[in-house]
Amino acid sequence: MRAVLASAWVLAAAGGVAAADPPRFRTEAVWVDPVVNVAEDARDSGISHVLFVNRCPGGCIFTPDDVNDARTNKSSIIGGQTRTLSEFNSGDDVFNAAIECIRDVYSPYDVQIVTDDPGDSMPHHEAVMAGFPEEVGRDSLTGGIAPATCEPLNNVISFSFANGLAEQLSGQTLVETLCWTVSQESAHSFGLPNHVYDCHDPMTYLAGCGRKYFRNRAIQCGRFDGPEECTCNMDKQNSHERLLAAFGEGTPPPPPVVTMQYPEDGQDVEDNFSIFFTALDPRLVARSDVYLNGTKYLEVPGWDYDRAEDPYSTEAPDYPDGYIEVEVKSYDEFATEGNAKVTVLKGAPCEADSCGDGFECTSGHCVKLSDEGGGGCCAVAGGQKRGERFPLVALSLFAAAILLLRRRRNQR
Repeated sequence: MRAVLASAWVLAAAGGVAAADPPRFRTEAVWVDPVVNVAEDARDSGISHVLFVNRCPGGCIFTPDDVNDARTNKSSIIGGQTRTLSEFNSGDDVFNAAIECIRDVYSPYDVQIVTDDPGDSMPHHEAVMAGFPEEVGRDSLTGGIAPATCEPLNNVISFSFANGLAEQLSGQTLVETLCWTVSQESAHSFGLPNHVYDCHDPMTYLAGCGRKYFRNRAIQCGRFDGPEECTCNMDKQNSHERLLAAFGEGTPPPPPVVTMQYPEDGQDVEDNFSIFFTALDPRLVARSDVYLNGTKYLEVPGWDYDRAEDPYSTEAPDYPDGYIEVEVKSYDEFATEGNAKVTVLKGAPCEADSCGDGFECTSGHCVKLSDEGGGGCCAVAGGQKRGERFPLVALSLFAAAILLLRRRRNQR
């Protein structure tokens, strides 16, 4: 069964003054019968990878039809009569900033966000970012509406009532709320029928948590009052997986930016020395792993949005004396890795068998042996990795043998 999903906003501050965060949302699911449909050629073709964000220059006219078609501005969710939506009224700076945000949110997927109408020759998706809810016969608190099903719909229109939002919000709060609303309403038509109970995902109605990105984790469905059952035979909803299945991979997000704060490179340290670092990512950090001389010893869970810029702290385990390469690898939800490392000295550089059982000394570093017998870190003299020494030594011996043979031949 297909549905129209309607969003409604509630003022977060009295007197129409914009709050620091976007207003809290409430939502209603209005089930539509008969079932909405899409144009036959759009149904039979592969899903379009073009999302047209329409600011309705000069106003937009939409006509009612049981068959939804973004090319001809036909919609089944506008109340059965021709509707005119007023032009986006918050100016170019707000519009362009919102478009930049929408492109950022959709960047991991093969979706092209455009602001020029692709015309009536090719199926595409349309996200109207303009007008007031009353202009399509909706309550004044409605933030947006969209046709939604359990599977992606091609060539349909979603509506985000930007001018209504602009009456209550301004500045960056308005930009982020427009981005959030357009992302949610358009994604409803892309096979994300549920709302989720997590403020970090655009499919939520919970405010706060900064910019909302489609999350690569299974999230409990729900609205304001807590978790609830999902529709479409889902136990939970993974926004990222469903959009990836619909559109394929786009541009991977940049990795977290990792900075070692303590210890500093070249510093002398004691037993169980402290480790401080920052790992910054607008999509948040899922976890950070701490390696000593190439072996993972610690795993540190990522902070939530409220603490995203706070330093992380941990303590090194017991470790033999010598040079220690301390490396932090931080990952986002897509397993994109950022890293930083320093080399410190605990006690004196190791020699021969001073590292103890389970380690070997490599260029002053005690390197933990793996199950295969070798470690995994640290440069030896001349900048070669420990595992590269044998091939180079063997080559050197081979070259020396050739030179010796040549000298003997010359002496004959």
